[in-house]
Amino acid sequence: MVIIRFRLSEAEPVRLELEMPTSLEKVLPRAAAQAKVELGGYIAIRNGEVVTSDKTVEPDDVIEVFPALSGG
Repeated sequence: MVIIRFRLSEAEPVRLELEMPTSLEKVLPRAAAQAKVELGGYIAIRNGEVVTSDKTVEPDDVIEVFPALSGG
């Protein structure tokens, strides 16, 4: 079961059953919909490393998702 945590939001962690490894770009929209979080730009972290949307998510992963913030 993959766990997705949407940081800097009030959303509870989302737990999704994965039958097989799946790309982050397929998993994240499902998790955001379940958490009722609007998914804009984001930075995803797994095991202390940034994960891009094309990377595979394994069933036992914990993914931390932070909104991408910009400023000047």
